Amino acid sequence: MSLPVRGPLGVIVVAAGTGTRFGAADKALFPLAGMPLIEHSLRLFQAEPTVAQIVAVFGEHTLERGAMLLAALRLRDASVTVGGATRGASVRAGLHALDPDIHFVAVHDAARPLVTRELFTTVVAAARRHGAAIPALPVTDTIVEVGENGLIRSTLSRPALRAVQTPQVMLRAWLDEALASNLDATDEGSLLHQAGFPVAVVPGDERNLKITHRDDIALAERWLQEQGT
Repeated sequence: MSLPVRGPLGVIVVAAGTGTRFGAADKALFPLAGMPLIEHSLRLFQAEPTVAQIVAVFGEHTLERGAMLLAALRLRDASVTVGGATRGASVRAGLHALDPDIHFVAVHDAARPLVTRELFTTVVAAARRHGAAIPALPVTDTIVEVGENGLIRSTLSRPALRAVQTPQVMLRAWLDEALASNLDATDEGSLLHQAGFPVAVVPGDERNLKITHRDDIALAERWLQEQGT
């Protein structure tokens, strides 16, 4: 299959979650090292010359504040839109806000503020070769499947397991088709796989943690201090 390897790249930063486990509906705007959580990844994507457009997807409860943040940052070719009740609905809203000439799409969780340029460029390069790519880390814990009775049903093969991260990069046409299929998935790589598209896996970064609980903020701040940022 011939892929448009030089096609324009757009980034969708998903920030429409409810923040239930974090304890705040505005997690994406929660301060981390002196700036809102989402600003860290927005600044990284803004600095990438390969990124043609950025769309930040907020919930209805944070849309106005998110728009004010982007206006204050004066990011080039960046906009906000409102997401939906599910991840798929939010990503679909982000796609609709992208220019029609965007060929590749990177989807990133606003809750992963420590993504690095090295990881981003690695995933993009793999996606341009294969059509879609995701970063993932080997699973170090033993993983078991538990039945409804609370007993172990099966033990999964750890060497083959990976913990998936974002950003995930793919052909826009593939993502459009997969979203239209209404398959149930918690991330875009899994969605594409279920829809029958090949998805490459590249090594993730343990620093690229997802801010889920309040304690994760302190860990992220320590890592930022170690990096001198």
